[in-house]
Amino acid sequence: MSASSKEAETKIRAAFAKFDLNGDGVLTLPELRTVLTRPGGGQPMAEDQIQKLFKLMDVDSDGKVDLDELSKSLASGVAKALIDPVDALDFEYSIPMLLMPFLRFKEQGRIYKSTKTWRDKALSQGWLVKYDKASGKIVIFVSHTWWDREFTDETNDETDQYDRGAPDLQADYPDEERDVFEHGNGKPTGQKKTYQKPKDLKLRVICAGVERLIKEQGLKAEDVMLWVDWQSIYQDDKEEKMKGVRSLIKYATLSDYMLVPTEEAVLTSFPENIPGYGAAGAGSSTSSSRWRPRCAGAGRSSTASSATGRSSSTRTSA
Repeated sequence: MSASSKEAETKIRAAFAKFDLNGDGVLTLPELRTVLTRPGGGQPMAEDQIQKLFKLMDVDSDGKVDLDELSKSLASGVAKALIDPVDALDFEYSIPMLLMPFLRFKEQGRIYKSTKTWRDKALSQGWLVKYDKASGKIVIFVSHTWWDREFTDETNDETDQYDRGAPDLQADYPDEERDVFEHGNGKPTGQKKTYQKPKDLKLRVICAGVERLIKEQGLKAEDVMLWVDWQSIYQDDKEEKMKGVRSLIKYATLSDYMLVPTEEAVLTSFPENIPGYGAAGAGSSTSSSRWRPRCAGAGRSSTASSATGRSSSTRTSA
């Protein structure tokens, strides 16, 4: 049996065990209902959907689903939501996901703005490529917010108050003193912290995080592709830009890992509690990055500091 076949069989048996609550070797409608309706038990389903799913899986109509019936249902796609609920969801995908090879991203030394001149060249040179599941590449979704919020150039619309800002620092700015807040509750500690703001800092943070991921997961750098807002979403065509915005959730589900660059050198919690990240729902960034798999099962998260080169990783469960 090949490695991929063994992995598939392991996933099927794990899915079966998850629903076989009494361990008798068969699945019943009450068991399916219990797991699919309890908090954290799986992709939420209405009662009529649960009954329809069970009926489709119960091929011989004996009121029970054995491992063979579940395997056939998964192979046909009928029970896909049981083994990968995220992948089974139908999110909008109105414009292709544009990716950049990590080695190219590192070489170019900055995050580019997707305007026609640069975009056409990047596509023709293979610096930007459309997502292709069959390629076997490792895709990392970089989730971040804008650091240089007032930046504009000749491509911005002066009449649009929201058409401004850049994800990375576009110049060397003076160090900044900020209040330090407690993680989780946002209460000030009375302390101050100095933040350095050199040009293109976020790019270096992203590269440090990706390189740590490559090392810890035994990946090949040439197989890693990045989705990075500003260069992966049109910035000079509002209609195409909004298609990309509406497709963001789908882009994330297509990715193998999500990386969150952040201004905090040491992270003590997940992204929703990182200062400046959770409230924005997109990201923050400067001295460290956090990455975790997008997959529905167990995952791994990590932090990497661009200042110290240190990293740590912990096992997490989605």
